Amino acid sequence: MNDELIVRVLSGTASPTERETADLWRREAPENEAYFQATLRAWTATAPARQAREDDHAFVQAVLDEADTRTGAFWRRTAAGGRARRAARVLSPRRAVALAAAVAAVALGFRIALRSHQAETLAVWEADSLQPRTIVLGDGSVVRVAPGGRLTRLASGDERRFTLEGKAFFAVAHDAEHPFVVEVGPVSVRDLGTRFEIDPDSGRVRTVVLEGRVSVSNPHGSVAVDEGGVAVAPPDGVTQVAYRDDVEGLLDWPGGVLIFQATPLDRVAHEVGRHFGKIVTIRDPAIRSRTITAWFGTEGFGEVMEAICQAAAVPCALTDSTATVGAR
Repeated sequence: MNDELIVRVLSGTASPTERETADLWRREAPENEAYFQATLRAWTATAPARQAREDDHAFVQAVLDEADTRTGAFWRRTAAGGRARRAARVLSPRRAVALAAAVAAVALGFRIALRSHQAETLAVWEADSLQPRTIVLGDGSVVRVAPGGRLTRLASGDERRFTLEGKAFFAVAHDAEHPFVVEVGPVSVRDLGTRFEIDPDSGRVRTVVLEGRVSVSNPHGSVAVDEGGVAVAPPDGVTQVAYRDDVEGLLDWPGGVLIFQATPLDRVAHEVGRHFGKIVTIRDPAIRSRTITAWFGTEGFGEVMEAICQAAAVPCALTDSTATVGAR
């Protein structure tokens, strides 16, 4: 186990195999875990936000160079390629202190660089303290911000990048060439699908994936969360993911709003039926995969179903308590 791998794990740039290697090494001996924790404490307190590091390799290299300087480590040239290679390191308390101090020193420099290159704010949306707010973005994405929340759009090249204060539900128009990223402090959520909720709660950031897939990252790594998953990213630890049969029960707060983003018709039927307490049936299996993009606020059951059937280009039969989609 070497320092470079430790820093890669802490910076979130390690591969799954590397993270597994690090976990095994930590369990091998108490001194290994103590060494890791010494570096982790400094990292948690001082590491820069992920977006501050456009070149993660440069950050890792800078930490290792600083640690070598503090311990008097030396370099030697390889005869084959002339590239610099580090001498073997001894995992000692002195080395752990030096590595932790290097993390703090280098992170401070990156924080200063970040403050001098703040991203430009393109737009800000704030919800009233008593009412949620629905935002329709230029790309067709829909965001429902909880009362008292704020969503900020930042200039970020090809990314659609936002910061969030408070809770919000996202129905994202997916575009692989223009990633959709939401940042809550040191946690970032990258859209890999369509619909999810972000809820900062007591310092932890909870992400509920209703449909599709997201990637949740913090200074301790990155995890993919599939449909039905609930990810909790604490401020000082690894993100935990659990799966539930019914995550919809966690999303009652949006205030009667239904939001769909390229959502399959059978999924739409299920959610509308649950929302209104009605029975929605799709008669023709061939239309189940047709997708719906729409959002509804104060409309009643009949209005919602008529709009959905029109969007899907299929007939509907409605009663007070049922809807049959694709009825002939």
